[in-house]
Amino acid sequence: MSTDIEGTLPTKRRRGRPPRYPLPDPEDRARIILDAALVEFAQRGYAATGMNDIARACRMTKPTIYECFSSKIDLFGALVERERSALVALLRQTYRDTAELGLWEKVRVDTAAFVHWVCENPDAFALLYLMPSPKTGLTQRAELQAEVATALVESMEKLLAKHGRSGGRSLTTLAYMATSSALGAVLASKHLLPEHAETVIDLAAGFIAAAFRDVPTDAIAAFDQVSKAVSDR
Repeated sequence: MSTDIEGTLPTKRRRGRPPRYPLPDPEDRARIILDAALVEFAQRGYAATGMNDIARACRMTKPTIYECFSSKIDLFGALVERERSALVALLRQTYRDTAELGLWEKVRVDTAAFVHWVCENPDAFALLYLMPSPKTGLTQRAELQAEVATALVESMEKLLAKHGRSGGRSLTTLAYMATSSALGAVLASKHLLPEHAETVIDLAAGFIAAAFRDVPTDAIAAFDQVSKAVSDR
């Protein structure tokens, strides 16, 4: 056998099965599997991602994965729940922290929190907002928007109270409009992210703040009155 230039024998390549990697501690396995699955699902889509792909990505065997998750759809559901909970918790905390700010500053900070999350978590954004559920064929967008709007209503009520006003049923509708506007700005401007995130934030926040500021009070009162009458039937 020939030697290399330093006179040592070259390392022989191992053939056959790839080397086994040491298993992570049991308490870390589910997290590592979900981390790997997030990338695979975001890149391939649910249908095109197999458990072999996830096993290869997380460097575990399929039996090890099945010890943590009973099926691919169970794994997908756990992943959606983890990412959804993290996003809602982030936005809820942001809304609480900005409850005492003025309208423009609050709207901009709230909008920035969502846009920066999108920039930092593109795979999670694709999972929650763009990828259809294997069970329903729909994205998680509607349910997620409802949770985010509810969290925004809670903080908006505090802002209105500072000005001696209270939020009626219209506040929930306005919160939906605000969160939908932030999402719409991201969807329409993804080609600008993350490089021009601040430009997208300024445009979206300006639109949302103007919308809140310029809604006629008689339109709000009429909406609340009609909503109450319908719910009292």
